[in-house]
Amino acid sequence: MEELCEDVQGTTCELCPPGWQLHRGRCYYFAEDAVSWDDSQRNCLARKSQLLEIEDEIEMEFIDNKEKDTKYIWIGSKAQDIKKEWSSAEDPGVKANRIAEKRTETDKSCAVYRRKHMIQADNCQTLKKWICKKNATLLVL
Repeated sequence: MEELCEDVQGTTCELCPPGWQLHRGRCYYFAEDAVSWDDSQRNCLARKSQLLEIEDEIEMEFIDNKEKDTKYIWIGSKAQDIKKEWSSAEDPGVKANRIAEKRTETDKSCAVYRRKHMIQADNCQTLKKWICKKNATLLVL
């Protein structure tokens, strides 16, 4: 425990499982393999987490810095209705101009994060890398 947290009474530590990275109270798992959107969703659920939902510009910077060699990453948004709106609630921290294109092709119903802060639609069966996210475990000493 000492190597993870300062041994000072009243200190709060944020902990992530081995192989996960901590950023602003959240744990991130950066997968090395490329899978479909559904498989990435299942993989995250198996890790008791969610497929990445981008909350703000700071998180986009973090992802860009960690995934410098990856152009596209699955995120947890999916178009589900006939109006072609994203199923996840839009977060005010992510600017509307980050949506790269309106979804017009029916086979492109899953969202990918594209480096340099863009979100766009793609075919859900395309193989892409993925990132899981969950809250860090808080430990009070």
